[in-house]
Amino acid sequence: GNSGFTGLSSDDSVKPPLKLLWSYRLDGDASGDAGAGVIVADGKVFVPVANSHSIVALDANSGRFYWEHRDQSIGQIGYLGHAPVPAYHRGRVILEQRRQSSGVIALDAETGAVQWQQALSPHGKDMNRGGLPVANGMVYCSEGEPDPALSTLDVATGKRVWRTPLGGDVEPSALGQGSTP
Repeated sequence: GNSGFTGLSSDDSVKPPLKLLWSYRLDGDASGDAGAGVIVADGKVFVPVANSHSIVALDANSGRFYWEHRDQSIGQIGYLGHAPVPAYHRGRVILEQRRQSSGVIALDAETGAVQWQQALSPHGKDMNRGGLPVANGMVYCSEGEPDPALSTLDVATGKRVWRTPLGGDVEPSALGQGSTP
């Protein structure tokens, strides 16, 4: 929908009655329990698949397979195999990496090739499943302890534009982080 992850689309062309146009069988779980949701952009459907640690790109009109990118950090948040929602901006699919370390990766939306990667603080990883907000050519992300901060990355290059420390007295829950049961 938008950088606020409201889940709403500005496309008002979809109206009832609805009918199935195509389907695609995945090799993993992209349900609401494991996957956080698909996004549709630039004529493609991007589906995070938790247990195969991948994101799949399909043609939005036909369901034809375009590419699959596998990354062990996809589909692993806390003790469950949840996959975060990807974000899309100007031909790039933006994913938050959350398994052994924390970071952001940008994939070419046409090919699935890695465009850039940027490491974030590996401690106190963000457990938010909503994905990373992208606006005005910037990716906004939080970093955890020992120095909690809010950072922005240039969506075209992955270079850090600014980083604002939040101070040591910020509770982990304020950053969407928390202890894992």
